[in-house]
Amino acid sequence: MVTKLNSLADYKRALLLPLAAGLLTLLLVVGVAEFLRERGAIDEQRAIAVEGVKSALKLAIDRDSDKLSGLLELLTRNADLQQAFVRRDFDELLAVAQPYYTVLRARHNITHFYFIAPDRRMFLRVQAPERRGDEINRYTLGEAERTGKPSAGLELGPMGIFTLRVVHPWIDATGQRIGYIELGIEIDRTLEQLHSLTGVSLYSLVEKKYVQRERWEAGMRMIGRNHDWDRFPDHVVVGRPEGSDRTNVPHSLLLEATSSADVKRARVAARSLVVETTPLTDASGRSVGRMLLVMDVSASEGRYGRAIALLVGAGLLIGLGTLLIADRVITHVYLRLNETRQERDDYLERAERDALTSLLRQDVFMQALNKELHRIRHDDSTSGLLMIDIDFFKRVNDTYGHRSGDHVLQSVAHLIRDCVRPQDLVARYGGEEFTVILPGAGHDTAWAVAERIRSSVEQFPFLVDGTTLKITLSIGISIAHGGGTTTEALIRTADRALYDAKNSGRNRIISHARS
Repeated sequence: MVTKLNSLADYKRALLLPLAAGLLTLLLVVGVAEFLRERGAIDEQRAIAVEGVKSALKLAIDRDSDKLSGLLELLTRNADLQQAFVRRDFDELLAVAQPYYTVLRARHNITHFYFIAPDRRMFLRVQAPERRGDEINRYTLGEAERTGKPSAGLELGPMGIFTLRVVHPWIDATGQRIGYIELGIEIDRTLEQLHSLTGVSLYSLVEKKYVQRERWEAGMRMIGRNHDWDRFPDHVVVGRPEGSDRTNVPHSLLLEATSSADVKRARVAARSLVVETTPLTDASGRSVGRMLLVMDVSASEGRYGRAIALLVGAGLLIGLGTLLIADRVITHVYLRLNETRQERDDYLERAERDALTSLLRQDVFMQALNKELHRIRHDDSTSGLLMIDIDFFKRVNDTYGHRSGDHVLQSVAHLIRDCVRPQDLVARYGGEEFTVILPGAGHDTAWAVAERIRSSVEQFPFLVDGTTLKITLSIGISIAHGGGTTTEALIRTADRALYDAKNSGRNRIISHARS
């Protein structure tokens, strides 16, 4: 029999009642299923959070390593520091280095600033000048000594402080290695940042066999931390963000986590805590202890409980009410996902940029250039490359100081960005040198862009300490044609053209059209 629908109420009864009954049945089934898999879902969420924290920690360490390396690159070029160090004038070196350390600590959380002689003897600890003359046998210093290149990594110091260290060999103008400069950041600062970002508390524990009790206790007193040696039978706490105290983690739970690699759980008051362990390794790859990741999953458990209650209760609602609730939930989730995605994109964007000029970093430039050359091999097109160097930039630093030099670098970077095309990529190649990738550009286009840049900088009034400086650029051009050009050859050709521009009197452009 066919039922005749004459009114709005008839349509509602015919459509919404079966829908409501179906939704109720479905929600009851889903509610039971959700209840059964609640623990598994929380475990999966925990695993994702742990991997996210590990990735964030690695990114933070990589970011800090790049930052320290860039700062060291500038310090090794400082003539005053170099002269005092070469003369082994301790008082003068301390006087010159101390203001830099004050700025580095305030702006970049630098906690260690070392000058080390070629024989590995500590010449000056800027943060503790009274301690000197001891021999340094750390892995990062050994790698810098062995390879002649910068070395970075996490290392456990003799006083039990886990520190990110970056060591640069110090080469003078004659090419001789005169010693080493080292910067370091205590890992506690990174752990505190991660705690603030993720809500996960991180404890770094080192096995007692790797530290001496007296030196460890002295180190903990020096940084104002608890130095209870007997708190754990086989480990000592060397890193713990201050924010971790806010979780009120029971000592018994941490003690269990140090004795087993299994995930530990505990109910504390109305909270559910989970502790997971991961090996703590130093720069040499040696496992020296454990990192404990403490998560409060109370919100997750409560969220799942509320979700189940909502699903079961939603069976009592008609279709419109169910749709409104779904709309609110979807909107909330979408907004949160967008916020998280934007935060991630912003972080990745910052990670690809030079901290001083906001231009692309050299490693990102190399990736982009490789990609561009791969493209023109398939398109059989051309692409241009500019190598740009600020003329007599050292005079600016020597006369007006590095802060003024940084101002000039930032201004030049801004002018270059204003002169290039929308599709062009600008990078800081190192020091006062910049590069521009010109996709699809031939010789004439590359020359026109280069001339805009050169002319714009030449005409710009650089105001430094009340004095207007005239800054000029030397620019080298090379052009890649189809598939016959390699990255190394293109850079070498542009660099040779830049060299010719400088030798020809500076403030000019030289083009070597083919690589």
